[in-house]
Amino acid sequence: MNSSQYNANTDVQKEVHGMPWIDSDGDTGLYSGDVNSFNIPNGVGQMKYDDGPLVKGRWKEGEMVIEEEEDTDINRQQSPNTNNAASSDDEESKQRTLQQFHERNQQFLQSTQNGQYQQQQSQEEEDNHLVEMEQLHQEIYHLQEQVGQLSNGLRITQDTHQLSKDQSRAELTMLHTELDRQNSRHEQIVASLRNRLVESEMARMKMQEQLSSRMEEDAQRDEELKARWKEMTTRVLEDKKWVDEQMNYWKESMEEHRRRLSG
Repeated sequence: MNSSQYNANTDVQKEVHGMPWIDSDGDTGLYSGDVNSFNIPNGVGQMKYDDGPLVKGRWKEGEMVIEEEEDTDINRQQSPNTNNAASSDDEESKQRTLQQFHERNQQFLQSTQNGQYQQQQSQEEEDNHLVEMEQLHQEIYHLQEQVGQLSNGLRITQDTHQLSKDQSRAELTMLHTELDRQNSRHEQIVASLRNRLVESEMARMKMQEQLSSRMEEDAQRDEELKARWKEMTTRVLEDKKWVDEQMNYWKESMEEHRRRLSG
């Protein structure tokens, strides 16, 4: 939008009520009164700010030029050319400022319309949400019934489990008792076998000592037998020698006696 097009339409007047507006200080509120064709406050109007105050007066191209504090009616026939003595540079700066205000207010109006549309959507969403809540309540009711049934089933299961647990505990106690008895018997058997093993080892050692003693005695007896055998062998050889000598002597005697008889 250029300045010539903007200035050509600023004199067109219409009246609005509760139009969102942002003033030159950046404060927001609702404007009611005269505006030009670009929906810029231009004429008699009032501004109800969001933070509370209500300001009434005469507006020119988006800015308040005359503020009325007490009188609510301002003479519409007052000359609108209050600032005709301003310089051309100020006019151009004001035109740029007004253009910026216009753009900001257009954005503000657009956001307000979007907010109304979003509010309508929010109402529809709220209605849908109520329907969903009703459905959810029904589902919760059904779920509560199912939970009750499950609770009864769980209680029965817990009772059955407790009974089974008691039986298992009793069986486990019996098994522990039997295990203790078997362990005691096993210890007795192990002790008996250990005693038998000790007795067997002592008997083996005793028999080994006796065997060693007998082997020594047998060895000594063998030596004695060998000595006696040697002695007897020597004596037999001596006796045989003596017998041989006697036989030779007897033979010689017989020969001599035979010669005597024959002579």
